[in-house]
Amino acid sequence: MTATRSVLVAVFGVLGGVLCPGPVCAQETPLDRYIRTGLEANLRLERQELALEQAEAGWAESRSNYLPSIEFQARYSMARGGRTFDVPVGDLLNDAYATLNGLTGTQQFPAIQNQKFDLLRDREQETRVRVTQVLWNPAVGAGARSGRFRADATRAETEAVRRALVRDIRVAYYTFANALRAEAILDDALELVLENERSSNALVRTALATNEQVHRARAERLEVEAQRDRAETDRLLAASYFNYLLARDPAADIEVSPTDLTLPDTGPIGRLREAATSQSDDAWIRTLAEGVGTMRPELDQLDQAVAAAEAGLGAARASTLPTVALAVDAGLQGREYGFGADNRYLMASVVLSWAVTNGGGERSRIRQARLERDMLERERADAEARIRLELQTAAYNTRVALRSIETATERLAEAERAFTLVRRRREEGLATPLEFFDARAAFTRARQSHSIAEAEALIRLAELDYATGGAPDDLAGEGAPGQENER
Repeated sequence: MTATRSVLVAVFGVLGGVLCPGPVCAQETPLDRYIRTGLEANLRLERQELALEQAEAGWAESRSNYLPSIEFQARYSMARGGRTFDVPVGDLLNDAYATLNGLTGTQQFPAIQNQKFDLLRDREQETRVRVTQVLWNPAVGAGARSGRFRADATRAETEAVRRALVRDIRVAYYTFANALRAEAILDDALELVLENERSSNALVRTALATNEQVHRARAERLEVEAQRDRAETDRLLAASYFNYLLARDPAADIEVSPTDLTLPDTGPIGRLREAATSQSDDAWIRTLAEGVGTMRPELDQLDQAVAAAEAGLGAARASTLPTVALAVDAGLQGREYGFGADNRYLMASVVLSWAVTNGGGERSRIRQARLERDMLERERADAEARIRLELQTAAYNTRVALRSIETATERLAEAERAFTLVRRRREEGLATPLEFFDARAAFTRARQSHSIAEAEALIRLAELDYATGGAPDDLAGEGAPGQENER
């Protein structure tokens, strides 16, 4: 346990110290500013944050089902025709009236007609307020839990997008810086081959060299110019992608600071380099894969999605249970609007509703919800295995990249010494053009390899930071709202 904790502490120290080594921590580097700009302006992140707001609004809607609903209705109707209701009053009373008139010798009981009443009143109004309160409905609670878990899953997905954006910005920054270095290296090489071509032409004019040297010098210059054109294209493309991540104009200037491109030899990053370059110690990689990989927000997102699916399964099961609600109606009824006792009414009802069956559809919904949960559980297990592999790959690549810097540094020193000696001999007329070309090409390749090795190490560290779940807000210099700095 102690060894594991030590490794984790060292790694988290690295993740906090890559961008902010030693005393530079108090200063904000250009890369820090670019990361903050990207977190504020990136369109993909903005879209994800809108999705989070939408999920939280859905959760709030599901919670509102706990609260009473109030509905106001007003209706004024006018009717003509329609069904009628016949009352045979004349048929029932006229015979009796005729008998009474005969007995009395009078016409006190006149004949009456059968009556016909319209089923629809010609005028009617109803104005009411209905208050409904759920007393017992298991589906409401399950729906609210599902909404909360889905909002949490979207929140974790947003955090994953933020961390991926930080990684992409860092990688793009290092890629641009490497392309810029490559262009500068080839500019220096181009000056050398131009100087050599001029010298070769001068030697040919003085009959001290043959045309073969001129053709070789020109071919060498054309090759370097082609490499220079490719390097310029790489730089422009890297700048466009970097500015795209920051939602800026593709041609916007990019400031590159040596502070962001330097790997310190001491501190947490120094301890990581020492562990990474060890020939026999793979324990730190296994510790990362077993202890830190589970902190990725993608896994939290899937955990919340599984919980939401479980709540959805509960909601599907609850749809087969009865529900109880209280409904209260209060309002006015009558042919005309009025507030008298004959117009006012109040009615309270307790409503029991139970959908016993709908042809087996409830069983299908339960089965679908169960399958969704099972699929998410398997996706979560696969994601954890994939993230462990990703972290292990990032750790090994980081170790190789850090080791490559030492080799590239030694190679550059040797190539520079060799080129210096050959160039001095060339000026003294003791070295052949072929020796000069080979030494120059070797020196240029060594400089390019050294630049690539440094950029590769920084890129691999950025990927390792992402693989271990490094927090983007710490790297950007600000904490996320509502979150504490965990480092």
